[in-house]
Parts: sequence; structure tokens; C-alpha cells
Amino acid sequence: MPRVQLFLSTVSAEFLSYRERLRQLLTRPDVEVKVQEDFIVTGNETLEMLDRYIQGCDGVIHLVGDMTGAMAKRQSVAAIAQRYPELGSRYPLAAFLQPDGPSLSYTQWEAWLALHHNKPLFIATPAPEAPRDQKHVREACQQELQQAHLSRLREVGRYPGTGFTSQEHLAAEVLRSFVLELLVRAGLNPNPHTPHNLPERTTSAERFVGRAAELQSLAKKLAPEGSRVYLTGMGGVGKSELAVQHAYDHLEHYRGGIVRLDARQGLSAMAAQLVTFFRGRFPAVVLADDTSPLELLPVCWSQWPASTTPPEPVLMILDDQRGENLPAKQGDQEGYGAERLLFQGLPPRFRRLITQREPAPIGALTLELPLLERPASLELLALQAGEGGGVRLQAEAEAAEALCAEVGDLPLALVLLGARLAERPDLRLGQLLEELRAKGAEARALQQAHPELGAQRGVVEALLISWEPLSGNAKSLALLLSVMAPTAIPWVLVERCCDTNQKVEKDSVFADQQVELLRSRFLERLDHGLYRLHPLVLSFLIAQSHYFPAETTYWNGQLVLTVGRFCKDNISQKLSNEQINFIRPFIAHLDYVTQKCLDLFHGVYIFWTFTGLAFFYENQADFKVAQIWLEKCLVECSNRLGPSNSLVASSNHNLCLLMLTTHNIAEAERFCLDSLKGIQSRRQRAAYISTAANLFKLKGLHRHCAELNLKALRIAEEIYDKDSIDLISFLNNAGESLHDVNELSDAECCFRQILRILDLQQSYQSYGRSVTLSNLALLNMDKGNCSDAMELIKKAKKLAKSNCHDKHPDWATILNNEAQIYLGCMEQGATLEDYSELESNLIEAIEINQTSLISSHPRVLTSMNNLALLYQKTDRLEEAETLSRRCLQESLMPDISVTLELQAKLMINLATIMHDRNKLDESESLFRSGLLSLLGLVKDNLIVYDLMSFQEQYRCILEKMELSELEIKAKLHSLKHPNAILPCTES
Repeated sequence: MPRVQLFLSTVSAEFLSYRERLRQLLTRPDVEVKVQEDFIVTGNETLEMLDRYIQGCDGVIHLVGDMTGAMAKRQSVAAIAQRYPELGSRYPLAAFLQPDGPSLSYTQWEAWLALHHNKPLFIATPAPEAPRDQKHVREACQQELQQAHLSRLREVGRYPGTGFTSQEHLAAEVLRSFVLELLVRAGLNPNPHTPHNLPERTTSAERFVGRAAELQSLAKKLAPEGSRVYLTGMGGVGKSELAVQHAYDHLEHYRGGIVRLDARQGLSAMAAQLVTFFRGRFPAVVLADDTSPLELLPVCWSQWPASTTPPEPVLMILDDQRGENLPAKQGDQEGYGAERLLFQGLPPRFRRLITQREPAPIGALTLELPLLERPASLELLALQAGEGGGVRLQAEAEAAEALCAEVGDLPLALVLLGARLAERPDLRLGQLLEELRAKGAEARALQQAHPELGAQRGVVEALLISWEPLSGNAKSLALLLSVMAPTAIPWVLVERCCDTNQKVEKDSVFADQQVELLRSRFLERLDHGLYRLHPLVLSFLIAQSHYFPAETTYWNGQLVLTVGRFCKDNISQKLSNEQINFIRPFIAHLDYVTQKCLDLFHGVYIFWTFTGLAFFYENQADFKVAQIWLEKCLVECSNRLGPSNSLVASSNHNLCLLMLTTHNIAEAERFCLDSLKGIQSRRQRAAYISTAANLFKLKGLHRHCAELNLKALRIAEEIYDKDSIDLISFLNNAGESLHDVNELSDAECCFRQILRILDLQQSYQSYGRSVTLSNLALLNMDKGNCSDAMELIKKAKKLAKSNCHDKHPDWATILNNEAQIYLGCMEQGATLEDYSELESNLIEAIEINQTSLISSHPRVLTSMNNLALLYQKTDRLEEAETLSRRCLQESLMPDISVTLELQAKLMINLATIMHDRNKLDESESLFRSGLLSLLGLVKDNLIVYDLMSFQEQYRCILEKMELSELEIKAKLHSLKHPNAILPCTES
């Protein structure tokens, strides 16, 4: 069973009761909690055992009080140092790794091992009034070691998440701020909680100084229904941080949800962020997949789930609204354009908090965030200066005051200066003040050249002081970050931008530089593996990039290569839900790079990137966006490489496949012909012939389809090894087409071979396995093996659930196949106790296909027809007739491309319903028309069909109409089919 594994890092003598209470409250079937004492100690292996468990766990809860606990043994530390030689350079641990260096306790090591393995770390410290356990002692030397430990953690940007006063307070904070998010991330949390997309809370409430009044005022202004509050102030004053602090402080209040949108990305991107959040958090609400995010906004607002009356409040944070969102004039009574469009029709339960540098629109409710008062500035500077910061400020009180005055008490500048002091414990405040003033002329020049940096004194100077001592490698990394999209940055993408010849030290090539940027506060950690640049920092780095043109050009080129390789290696034509979630944070960067650096792309990289973006959207049934990217790919490849290049043929082929999915047969045929003209390899030939076969299938030409698929399979078998996974698509297409022409044994051989290959490749949970099991289920139904068919479709459905987007037509196909199998088995005598699930599944399949494809797509008509048959079998004949008649009418519309075979089957099914309703004349007419169509197709050798049962049914209708035997024979003879027509009853 999947579970979240937690490690409680505590000193037992001080926090045993807290630890046991936490363990009791957190342990459940899907949560495992371990502590240090759970590990068997043999010799000197304790630290290594802890390392192994922490490496495999999902999160570490680290309590830091007065006591250090037992010190790690030298031999054990030496083993860790040998295992991770980069620890000393990545973290402030070099001295502790030396054979004769100072010691760290086991509990302190647990925090550093968690950070090294990139595990979420929740740090908590007791408030002075918090009770401790009986064995607790207060010793100055241990307290100093613990404070030094917290100071080192602050150097790498890790701060206590809470200051707890009791066991219950600690448990509530840990559960609310840490464990619930891990459970949600793992998809395991069934309990109600506030859904949100807030960044990780890196500043605890206790460390957020000087803003108590503003937090109180903001909460009051946002209390009424429908509130819209503008949080304004200059860049770097702390608007975004105040918004995040308010959100975390009021998680319990906003039980309807908290959504933070990045206004820098523009209206379309914000709408996409909102829709992505909605789909991820509220999967039970169906959103149309063929509709743009902007068009879906009203649906999101009106369908936002509520579990109470009145509904729970929802907080919308629009962060850093400026620039492109400003109208021509300063503002108006309604607000800015993008915001107005985004929030149009917002119900009163929603509260809006907008942060921006510019003054709010006239008449809007506003909270202007002022600069810090001097005492708060000094407190912030002392906190950021690390261990002994307060003492250093007291020793140079005048210089400390002057530093705050020099930067105008601006929080961002104070954070940067504090980080500089923390990095250099021997740096005097007076010396730092001199450095700051010396940068004045350089800062003014930079501000004149780059107005986006703002005019607030001291900010650019502080950035320059922080920039100057950075190593060359750290500056280089900062320039790389500056050429990425101005949004959350997945660190995996950064790592992959390294030179392929560059030596990777352990799991990270930029580890030391990352730590350097975090310590200097250039870089902020948002969440597990996600980072961001403050907007002012980003503007500063972009300005600096002009002084490093070669370096910036190099990183743009590396980013282009990385994006192309990422798409090639990670985005395939079929993606599981897990793969989609992994890829999602990268998409904004892929899109940004294609717009910003299009000229740097070379042929194959532009193909991989554009095709990868198309596949990502296609797997989520966003076929319109997928088509846009594929068409761009075709145009760019044609222009750059020439129309005869193989990548142009591949682009045409991908467009053909998309047109087949959306049933645009005319366009599919055009792209298919263009792709066949560009064949340059046997692999392409096999793939394109198989696609051409599918085009024949959609036209109802099953014989031709089977012949081409077998031809493609023969070519593929000559190219690939018999156990190659590349054979699977050819085997699947051949198997399906053989099934269509009633060659069931050969079809089954193809499907069994696919399963054998998947077993050899140990691909037990793949989408391909679910498709194959579904095809085998249909085949077994046609062979009369109903029990096997039902068992197989259950397995296929379970696999597809974890591998298909739940609004994709492929999932609808599984649901429809399940219904078709149960209906077929009912024809053979099987019974069902409950039909409601079958009905709801068919309705879901219809809705998915109607929204992601078109309402008259053959998949829609097939599912609607199956639903009509279900109504017929459950004696809901009026509903069955209405639905069946609608299917037939839509299939006969002149602009709809539906095969004659499907039209004929729909006629016959409606005829059987009319027969049951005793409307015999219409039943006979419909049945006769449908049967004549099928007979013509069989006669022309276009399809293979067993028509005996249909002929029997037709004779029954004629007999029920009380026609004479001569009249019956005449009607049967007029069908002009050579097969004998058997009577339905003996006479």
C-alpha cells in the first residue's frame, strides 16, 4: 500500500512526550513514523542507518531545543564524509567532517542529511513557556551548540516553521503546515483541508517582524464577502511575503481554497494556472477539454465546490500585478483590464488580494505597505545576520542605524545585507556601510539604464554588494536563471543545462553555487525542487547580463539544447498521469524559450520541443493547442530544413495522427499523403503505412486496413528485435484490424505477444498493457468467453485509471468498452445486479468525448448507442428510442464523416427498439435499410460480418407484422444475398 514515511528528529531527554504524541497522532495506515531508536545499533552504524532511512523517507520533522543529544561517533562521521565528499562545500559543515574537528549530534546530522537528500524539512523550536520532559537540562554549552546549529541552517535559508507552546500546538502546526501537504502530494489524504498552491512557508510567523498591524488590518479588510483589497508599495517592501503570511495564518478560515496567481505571466497564463489548480484539486467537477482556460473561468467560479451553507470563503491572490496589466490611464473604478476579465462573475464567497507596486485604482480598498519602522528594521537585520547578529548590532549601534537609513528601511535590502553579515562573521557593520555608500554612483548608473529596478535608494547598492563577492560560477548560474521564464523554476531543468562534458559531483552539478545564491538571498526556495527569483533580483540579473554577453548567449544556447533534450527524453506520445504531473512545471519554460530564443533552435531540437509541447497538451485532450504546436513545428521544419527533410515528413505524420483522433478525415488524408511522400527510412515506412491503415479503418474499409497493418508489421519485424517495445504499436494495430475482419485467433496472437514483450520489459503498469487487456476482453466476448472478458476489462480499467488523464478520450474508450462487453455478455445470457454504474460510466464517456472531440464524433455516437441499448435492456424504452433516434439523425447529417457500417448498425439498433415498442412498420423499414447497407459492404468485400443473426431478427419482425409466407419470402429474396435465411421459429 502506498504510504508517506516520516522521520521524527528529536532529543528524547527533552522531547520524548512530544515525540510519542506526534507519533500517535500522525501514524495511520498510509503514514509510517520512525524515530532514531527504531534502528538497531551495531558498532558504529547508527548514522549510516539513519542516512539510509532518511534517503528513502518523504519528510523529516526536526525539533531543536536546549539539548544536543548524543554526539555522532567519529568512525560513523568518517563513513558519511567518504560517502558524500561534497557535504563540506555544499553546506557549512567542512570543519565537522575533519577527523579532528568539532562534533555534531546525531539529531543535528539528521537535519543535514535531510537537506542533502532534498527531503522536505520542518524545523520547530519550543517557546520559552513550552513544558519539557523530566530529563531535560539547561546547560549553556549545549544551548550554544543548538543556537549555532540553527544559525547554520539559516545560512542555507532554512528557518523554524513554528514556535510551539505545547504538544497539541506542535501537532496541529505539523499536521497543518507539513504533513497534509505531503499526503496531498502523494495523493493519499482523504481528510478535508484547505486546498492551496502557496509556496513553501520559509519565514515563520515569529521571524516576520514589524508587520503585525498590517496583518491585522489586512485580515479585517478581507473579512466581508466579495472583498477586493489592493496591497501596494514599492518593490522589495514585502508585499508578496505579507500576502503569503496572511494566507498561512488563515488557512482554517479560507476552507474553500487559496489560489496564488502570478500576474507577471499575463491573463492567459493566469487563467491556465487557475484551471490547472481547479482540475487538480476538484477532479469531480468536469471541465470541458476543448475549451480555452479563459472560457472556462465562469465554470470554475460557478462550480467551485462548497460543503457548508453559506459556502466557505476562498482567497484569490493576484501577485505582482503591473506592466502589461495597466490600462492607458492610471486606473478606473472597475480595476485593471486583465484583473477585470479574470475575475468577471466572481461569486461573493471569493476574496481578492492583489499585490502591485503602482497605486490602486481610484476608490478601491487599499492597504499601502510602508517601509519598516527603525526598530523593526534593526530586528530584521539582526535576524538575517545569523548567530550573534543582535550582539554585533549592539556593538556598532550607530553603524547599524546608518545601514538601515542608507537602504531606507527596505526589507529586501536588509535581507541582502543581513545575508552578507551572516556569510562574513568578522565583517564590521561600519565596513559594510562604507562598501554600501561606495556603490552609490554605480547603482545610479544602473538605475538610469534600467528603470525597472526602481528608484528606491539602497536597493541596487545592496544588490551590487551581494553580487560582487559571489564566485564566478555562482554569477554564471545566476545569469542562467535570468534567461529562464519569470516563474517557478524546476531545479532539474537548471541541472540539465550543464555542459555534457562537465563532471557531475554526486547528484548535483550546481550544488555549491545554489547554496551560494541561497545564502546571499538571490535565490528563494518555493517548494520541493522549485525555486524563484524575486522580481527585483531578476531585473537586476537581466541588467547584469548586458555586461556578460558571451556568458548570456552561452546559457541561452544551453537552455535551447536542454529544452529540446528534455522534450525528447520525457515527453512521449502517451503519458501517464504521473508523467504529466512531473512535466507540468517545465511547460512555462518550454513555451518561454520557444518564443524568446526561436532563432537559436536547430532542426532536430525545434522538432523535439514543438512536438513535445503538442504531445503534452494532446495527452490532456487539449487538441486545439496541440494542433497549434504541431502546425508550428511543420512550418518551422519546412522553412529551416526544406520540404524533403525527414522531420517534415514526421511533422506531417504527427498532424495526421491528431486529425485521426479528432476524426477530421479530410485533413488526416492530406497529411497522410504528405508524410508518405517524405519517407526516408524503413522505420518511417512501417509507421506511416500503419497510420494509413488507420485512415482506412475510419472510412470503414476494414479489409484494406488489415492488409496494410499486416504489411507494416512485417516491415517492423524485419527492423526491430522480436522482444522490442517498438513492435507494440504495430502488433496492436494489426490485432485490432484482424479482430475487425473476424480473424480472432490471429488477433489474439498479436495481443498475447504484446503482453509477453511488456512482461520482458517489466512494464507492468503501462498504458499499453491496459489497451491490450481491453482488446483481449472485447475479443473474448466475441468468442463467447464472458467471464474472461469481464475479468480482463476490470484489469484494463484499473490500469487505465492510473495512466490516463481522466478527461481524455482514451479513458472514455475504456469505459465504453466495458459497457460494450457487459452488453454483449448480457446478449449471451449473463446478468447484472446493478446497472447504475454501467449507465454512469457511459454518460461519463459521452461527456468526455463531446467536450474533447465533437458531439457527432463516432466515439460519441458509439457510446450513446450503447447507452440506448442499456436502456432497452432495462425496459426504459422511451429513453432508449429518444437516444437511439438522436444517434441516427446525427450520423446522417451531411457534414458528418461517419462510416456506412456505423450508420447501418445505428439503424438496426433503433429498429430493434421500435420492435420492442411495437412500432413494427418503422422497425421493418429501418431494419431493412440497415441490413441492405451491411449486405452491400460485405458483397464489396469491404467488411467481414456474420449477418445470420440480423437476418433472423428481420424475419421475426416480418412474422410479427403478420405478413403471409409469400410476402415474407419476397422481402427476403429482394435482399439478394446468397446465404440461406433461417426462420426464427419452427413451424
